[in-house]
Amino acid sequence: MKVKTIGSTIMIVAGIDDVRTREHQLSGIIDASIRIKNTVFQELNLPDLEYRIGIHSGPCFGAILGGNGAMFDLFGDTVNTASRMMTTAQNRSIHMSAAAHSILPPELASVVEARQPIMMKGKGKMLVFAVMDNGNGQVNEQHPSGLPPTPTTHQTT
Repeated sequence: MKVKTIGSTIMIVAGIDDVRTREHQLSGIIDASIRIKNTVFQELNLPDLEYRIGIHSGPCFGAILGGNGAMFDLFGDTVNTASRMMTTAQNRSIHMSAAAHSILPPELASVVEARQPIMMKGKGKMLVFAVMDNGNGQVNEQHPSGLPPTPTTHQTT
């Protein structure tokens, strides 16, 4: 996995050097996105915090840039499309491309909703899917990512 910050944006990439299936990698990214949305943003109780998450699947390439302060970075249309998914999402939502949706494992079909096609800069109209959760901050209890379920907080009145 690669994590990179770009200004106020965080890019997380899965499966660069992983032998797991693309479906398994996508499951992990969806699970991580929902956990970030529900755990980090909601439990911190920051009502003015704006965030958007974009998910796409496809090829990319990496390169080491620089001399003394060398840095590894990723490039390609996949990175650009994921960025477009993020920038066109509504505040506090997760967008997924049709390419990512096409490899969605059947057990996760219930956590996505098709949206109207959206005009994407440099791409034209693209079909977009909104990623939801099951109401308790998880995709499902026995998630294929192998991560333990996220604890949920319940308030009683």
